[in-house]
Amino acid sequence: MTLTCADTGGTGCSTTYYTTDGTTPTTSSTVYSSAISISSTKTLKFFSKDVAGNSETVKTENYTITIPRYIDNGNGTVTDTTTNLMWQKGQSSTTYDWYRASGTYHAGYNSNGVNVCGSLNLAGYSNWRLPSIDELKTIITGTTSPTIDTSVFTVDLYYMLFWSSTTATGVGYQDYVWSVDFNGGAGSIFYYNRGSYLSVRCVR
Repeated sequence: MTLTCADTGGTGCSTTYYTTDGTTPTTSSTVYSSAISISSTKTLKFFSKDVAGNSETVKTENYTITIPRYIDNGNGTVTDTTTNLMWQKGQSSTTYDWYRASGTYHAGYNSNGVNVCGSLNLAGYSNWRLPSIDELKTIITGTTSPTIDTSVFTVDLYYMLFWSSTTATGVGYQDYVWSVDFNGGAGSIFYYNRGSYLSVRCVR
């Protein structure tokens, strides 16, 4: 954004002052000297003084910048601008039991200590993990299957059940973990036995 000052027939423009936080500018405010970068919704207020020291009335301009919910980073990742979480754009190429998906040791299921998300190195990041159920629920979109934004996320419609890291609680549910079925209408939330085979989408 550029500001101009014209003082036709007067003593000439001297200084322009402005704010971008909605407050009324004064001679103690930022002095305009070059183009103002506006990348988010802001209220710009400004006024100019002439050489004689006369000030004009403060002017106001409102700028509304709409930021998309998801940003495809072009490197196999998607950033959710609402939660600031970065997601794996694609899902796992195969299904896993929860022990391997979460990197949890189990003598029968995961004796080698496989950690699907923990071992992922994607887009230069290595701090990937299995999302919690609350995090996984944030990418449920709409009520019609598939309930995930397929314009940014790559999906396999045959494998739409995803593990979370959140274990179920209560007597009799110690071996169960919460998951989301993105083919289940409004993004159905279920718990499955840890030995079941579900898909994985990592987060960081």
